[in-house]
Amino acid sequence: MSGYSKWATTKRHKAVIDAKRGKIFSMLSKDISLAARDGGGDINFNARLRVVVQKAKEANMPADNIKKAIQKGTGELPGMSIEELTYGQQKSCCQRDPQCTDQRRRKFGKSWSIDV
Repeated sequence: MSGYSKWATTKRHKAVIDAKRGKIFSMLSKDISLAARDGGGDINFNARLRVVVQKAKEANMPADNIKKAIQKGTGELPGMSIEELTYGQQKSCCQRDPQCTDQRRRKFGKSWSIDV
């Protein structure tokens, strides 16, 4: 027991929960950005985006984060672009900084040789 101060127990418990939520939110944000980039930012016309946004809402992802992810995918917000790379049967997401390079092989050179 933590005695009079229960903050020590609450702090550790909250840190674990927040880490799990953050991991889920970042994964869903990348998926939303990819879906918005491939099919457009309108949920009514993009089935993949609609499914991913529904999953994000089920995970209690804030509406602002969903909106920002869609804007990143459509290019309305500047910054890193996210690319979907396929290694055999598995897909993975990689962030690419457009200011650094425009060639995928130079940026992801080490990624091509990794066996997943």
